Amino acid sequence: MIQDEHLTDTSLPIERLGNINSKTLMGLVLSVVLTIVMINVAVAVIINKSHFDRGQVIVQKKWELLEGLQNPLDYILLGDSSPNQAFDPQIVREELGLNGVNLATIGTFGFVDDLWLLQAYLESFDAPKTVIIAHSFDVPQRDVAPLKLLGTYRIPLTSSITQNELSDFSYIQNVVTVYQRRIFPLHYRNETLIYMIEQFLKGQLDVLEVTYLIDDNGFMPWNEEGIIRVEDELAQIEQLIVSEQFPDEFSKINLQAIAYITELAQDYNFDLYFVNGTTYVGLEEVLPTVRSQLDQQYENIAKSHSNIHYISTPFTFPLEAMKSIDHIGADYAREYTQSLMRLIWSNP
Repeated sequence: MIQDEHLTDTSLPIERLGNINSKTLMGLVLSVVLTIVMINVAVAVIINKSHFDRGQVIVQKKWELLEGLQNPLDYILLGDSSPNQAFDPQIVREELGLNGVNLATIGTFGFVDDLWLLQAYLESFDAPKTVIIAHSFDVPQRDVAPLKLLGTYRIPLTSSITQNELSDFSYIQNVVTVYQRRIFPLHYRNETLIYMIEQFLKGQLDVLEVTYLIDDNGFMPWNEEGIIRVEDELAQIEQLIVSEQFPDEFSKINLQAIAYITELAQDYNFDLYFVNGTTYVGLEEVLPTVRSQLDQQYENIAKSHSNIHYISTPFTFPLEAMKSIDHIGADYAREYTQSLMRLIWSNP
């Protein structure tokens, strides 16, 4: 090694870059950009083919069900994962001869995708006679961002979505918000990706998180066994209620979505029913004040038009029926379905 005369024992060598012309610089920049794009494309493909994001699969399958409909229906049911796993249209068909589908998805969307799915249906068919919207006890209060949901979930960007009042693409920043999330899943879907990596390191990448048995009517029975921590969930909710941290008012975005839904009910002249999802019976014992507040807001909405109704009945089940605080097992779906049937179609 030849000692540099300008270096002392404590000096560090100084790196000197050679001359870089514009062509070389452009090549470096493009190679970096191309690498980032290729990685994101690979991540998108891997995530889209994965079975680890329960919400993604449910939302995708419900939109596929809607797009695959060939004939108009007597009714449609919308809502979150609670009725998704509790309402069986086949029972309604067998007992009342009415044709319908369960298009309930997940609570992440609040009432927003109720509006999107309903509007998409109305663009393809005549209005059903009845539309049912069922939600769990904590969904009306949730604050959601429609454009972020469109960017994260595999929802078709049709006119019923892009021209919807809650997801209008008339402003360039709205388009950017959606597509940056779809184009860069490495950043915006990092939780799913991290979970998949963890499963891979555990040697469980081929183990299904959930069996997606969504039938042709959109009903998703929950048959899996698992560790049920309903009482733990109940204790957490009770603590929030006691400390007055549990919200009891509809969020602004949900009220906006509901306002548009009620407008559609008037424009297309169908009966609109708001109903409750399933809950653990023990929850209702600690929820009376919150439930009363939510009931009042539902009732105020129902008073706005004669064809809008709110069924305040709480559909409660014992501990052995529960898979979580607001989800029941498949063996109890008939009970929930028949209860709704009696309240909606036996009392027109």
